Amino acid sequence: MKKTDLEYIASVLKGEPPRENIAPDWYEILGFLNAHRIAGLFYSRAKRADIKLPFRADKLLSKVFAEQTRRNIFMREQLKIIAAKIITDNVACVFPKGSFLSNMKDGEKIYRDGERVSNDIDLIVRPDEITGVANVLSSLGFVQGRYDAAKKEIIPFSRIEILTRRMNRGETAPYVKLTGDPEFPFVEADINFSLGNTPGEHAKLLSDTVDSRITYDGKVTLPVTSPELFFLHLILHQYKESALYFMVERGKDLELYKLGDIYYFWNSGLLNKSALRDAVGKYGIAEETRAVLTQVRELFFTDCFDEFINLIGKGSVEQPHVTDYPNKRVYAWVGSVTERILAFDSRHMLQGISEQSHVK
Repeated sequence: MKKTDLEYIASVLKGEPPRENIAPDWYEILGFLNAHRIAGLFYSRAKRADIKLPFRADKLLSKVFAEQTRRNIFMREQLKIIAAKIITDNVACVFPKGSFLSNMKDGEKIYRDGERVSNDIDLIVRPDEITGVANVLSSLGFVQGRYDAAKKEIIPFSRIEILTRRMNRGETAPYVKLTGDPEFPFVEADINFSLGNTPGEHAKLLSDTVDSRITYDGKVTLPVTSPELFFLHLILHQYKESALYFMVERGKDLELYKLGDIYYFWNSGLLNKSALRDAVGKYGIAEETRAVLTQVRELFFTDCFDEFINLIGKGSVEQPHVTDYPNKRVYAWVGSVTERILAFDSRHMLQGISEQSHVK
């Protein structure tokens, strides 16, 4: 895809009229929007800004928007059940990312229904309190496994698979439950107990994220953390996925919907930027924050982060090295953030470096 196509998409997402001399390649744009899970968002923002779309594109995108609206409503009902049980049982955890962003109260909301969807429900918990959340999910009929679309049933994970995932990742194996809904036949919940690639990373920030929780009354009543720590979780989650080779293989290291979360939340008016700067210093995550904000800045063609990036550190901004843990290899990027997102498969822009000995 061409850079001018990306610039066109970014303009629509920001609610700005695209430059008149941009001639979008709609075949490429439509594929890009779906690959990055922003088709519904793009459609809605174009309508809100009265940006005219070609008839065929409008028709295709409207179908995606309608399906995503139905999914928002479906996931909201599932979230209500889990959150109510979490609150009743007084379990120490918070709901990050889409669970909050898709269910904010009027006057604060960033996304309308149909603009931002989640495939699962994430929960953040301290490592020593996983059992409480696991018990809630089990009591609601969830089991650790995967949904088999052909058989229309859940295939439970083996005990070894469950233990291996818990030991080697910062999250448990997924909890899945059948819903009986023909369009959305299952719902998945993920318990996250680390903010990095491996268990134990950023432990203080994770603990404070849980401790600072409040009960938020939006479209769903659920426990969430402070706006500043919520934002830092978005940053660290994106940094984490940028640094994993298997995410690069799957084309998930630079998904525009996740960068959109960061862009929109930054501009929502909910953040205390001074408190955010203090938190970045307190938890020692200036490098991660600068790297991710640079990604958003470049791909949204915006200067809104420039002052903050300069305040939390000086010098060049390095993108994270990419680690292939199974094969104990580490790579550095030789392409820019923009070049990477414009390529359907960006692995040819990775260059091996001699830091393999530290990969466990």
